Amino acid sequence: MSSIMAAGAGVEEGRDLVEQKKDKKEEVAELLKRLELGQVPDDEIRRLIRLQLDRRIQWGYKPTFEQQVAHVVNFAQSLRKMKIATAMEALDSEMYELPISLFKLMFGSTICKSSCCFFKDDSVTLEEAAIAMMDLYCERSQIKDGHRVLDLGCGQGALTMHIARKYKNCHVTGVTNSVAQKELIEEASASNKYLNFDLIILYLLSPFFV
Repeated sequence: MSSIMAAGAGVEEGRDLVEQKKDKKEEVAELLKRLELGQVPDDEIRRLIRLQLDRRIQWGYKPTFEQQVAHVVNFAQSLRKMKIATAMEALDSEMYELPISLFKLMFGSTICKSSCCFFKDDSVTLEEAAIAMMDLYCERSQIKDGHRVLDLGCGQGALTMHIARKYKNCHVTGVTNSVAQKELIEEASASNKYLNFDLIILYLLSPFFV
């Protein structure tokens, strides 16, 4: 009798977990909808970002050295079992193959960059923050004039062209799988007449990477 009751309790607990996950998913979907409509105040967005960062930090750091090492080893092993990329078709249609005119409208005509920026203070413009972030990439990557640099997944080519412009003796190769991004980069590089820059269009799951 006790085993039957325990089994029943386990089933009930499983149902509760499913319901909790469903409620959480609906809550996240509602939040994303409100974000898209501009209905979430900046203070709330900042609070949610801090919460997410705290969770990420807690996930990565363990209380003891042994637990930390075990966590890193397990994570490294799990990476070997993961696919190199997923949902590529959805990403292509929703982001990578969007019209060039949209990127120019969003980011301006000088720098098309959809990743992080570095704002040193409130007076910094978006373009200045984008350049500051790319300078930080170069510093942390320890790029030196004369290096050969591969920018794998170069996006709209902002960093690729920034390196080519900043380090005249570097040879930079940008790799993208997007026709729209390739056209955008070629247009920008042609106007700047970069001679130390190559661009390759290559699908991520091609035999070159597998």
